[in-house]
Amino acid sequence: MRLPLVVKKDGTREPFNHDKLRAGVALACRKRPLSAAAIEDVVRQVVDQLSGGASEVPTDELGRAVLQALRPLDMVAYIRFASVYQDVQDGNDFVALLQPWMTASE
Repeated sequence: MRLPLVVKKDGTREPFNHDKLRAGVALACRKRPLSAAAIEDVVRQVVDQLSGGASEVPTDELGRAVLQALRPLDMVAYIRFASVYQDVQDGNDFVALLQPWMTASE
């Protein structure tokens, strides 16, 4: 399976790194009721999505793929990952991240 190069925000390119992806997902899921198998499933979903053919993938696309896989699993893990990926700076940014769940529960 050939995976794309990851294009970072500064324009540099690096090979896709399973371990780095797994570590980021695991950190977001730390102390959450998610099994190691669930974390591996998130990684697999992202890898499957990326192995579709593009030779390069921007980090923002990679982050969106992770969020898409985390969202149905655990709100806290999703928010943790999103807060880093989307560079949350203050409480208003967190409220914006929570808004989809707040309206869904009303």
